[in-house]
Amino acid sequence: MAANNTTVASLSPKKRGCLFAFLIACVALIIGIIAICIATDDSPKTKINETTLYIGGLNPVDVYLNLKERGFSVDTDYDVTNGTMWTCKYNAKGLDFTVNIFTPHDVDKAQSVRLTIMADPYANLNAGKEIAAFVATIPYDSADKDKARQFVENNYNNDKATIVIGDACFTMYAPSALCRWLDIQKYIPSEEAAN
Repeated sequence: MAANNTTVASLSPKKRGCLFAFLIACVALIIGIIAICIATDDSPKTKINETTLYIGGLNPVDVYLNLKERGFSVDTDYDVTNGTMWTCKYNAKGLDFTVNIFTPHDVDKAQSVRLTIMADPYANLNAGKEIAAFVATIPYDSADKDKARQFVENNYNNDKATIVIGDACFTMYAPSALCRWLDIQKYIPSEEAAN
């Protein structure tokens, strides 16, 4: 039985043109199918509206004015496209405190507050616990100041400790002996938890 040793180079110019057109059509078809799949992606998505973006009743001005009264400086970065960020800074006892307040759209509502405490190598990082507890007690509609203060006092040195208090999720980070973070984010329950 003789083997058929036909190669693309041995095809006539007309057959090579047909093969080339066929390959281009196949590539175009695959690209079209991928585009349709992306456009009609039916994966479950959480629908987020304006009320789910913000911690209910948390007004940035309440946070930064309270911090300003404690000696923090306040800078504002207004950005219509990416959101607005207030940055409050304070330095005491070898500790640098930075509080960032973020809102994606509405400057009268906040989505998150983050306190970062950085210590000099010989500073007592535990001296920052008082400021962390103060930031945790920021006012919002479903706040529980005592529960928030207790969470920080009990978890100041526990990395990734988390609690949900009303409309907000608090997470304490202790990644090193020289740093602490307190994140206060809008709590958005997952769809699995809702079902």
